[in-house]
Amino acid sequence: LVPWRQRIERSIAISRSIRGGNYVQLGTVDNTGKPHVRTIVFRGFANEYDMKFITDARSEKCNHSSACEVCWWFSKSSEQFRISGNLKYIG
Repeated sequence: LVPWRQRIERSIAISRSIRGGNYVQLGTVDNTGKPHVRTIVFRGFANEYDMKFITDARSEKCNHSSACEVCWWFSKSSEQFRISGNLKYIG
């Protein structure tokens, strides 16, 4: 596993019992350059590198740039992870 994945899995395990521990903040930018942040639910890892989230295909964020950043706070371990990448919508 990649180093960040080992650390985040440890934080997930520590915070598993906390309600909302799998909520992350997702930041995207629309086609006018305006930023948008919303809370979404982490649904696991698709593979070694990719995180999995579920959203409605009719959602506004599906029309935003694929560039994104996720911010995830783990209150139990007092850790914050910020992960940048590109969104890939799978229908």
